Amino acid sequence: MGCNYPVPEINLSYDFLKNFDKAIITPGSDKVFKYQSWMKGTEGRDAMVIGVYGEATFTLNPDEVGDELYFGLRLRIPDTAAAKCDIIVTTDDSINVVFSKNLDNINKPADREWSDAVVDFSRFKNKNISVTFSVQYIGTDAWVEWSSPILIANKK
Repeated sequence: MGCNYPVPEINLSYDFLKNFDKAIITPGSDKVFKYQSWMKGTEGRDAMVIGVYGEATFTLNPDEVGDELYFGLRLRIPDTAAAKCDIIVTTDDSINVVFSKNLDNINKPADREWSDAVVDFSRFKNKNISVTFSVQYIGTDAWVEWSSPILIANKK
């Protein structure tokens, strides 16, 4: 995915990085910030970096909710890091964990590399929602990069 959208921009419903200043950041900017990540010998990506116990919550109106969420994910540092990464969608009547992944640099070295993901958001169409990107502690301090998270409208 890199720094480019995986779909034509006309299909873009919401770009989380472009709207980063609208996010509610917990606990503060020392745990959640925007960053352009470059690894030697690999691609560069625009990313939202979240440390353990950090969260970024975005409130979206129905016009901004797309059919699919695209993003990349990797566990940045340290080499001994492990973290639980969740994406939580809150509506007026429910709380939904739509993505959850444990990253572990010691036991899964591939977690140091970018992996791209797609999450179905169609059930949230025409609703006011909050989307929370969360990193939780599972044994070590860690920094997780979420690259270019975007919501896209139906491509058909």
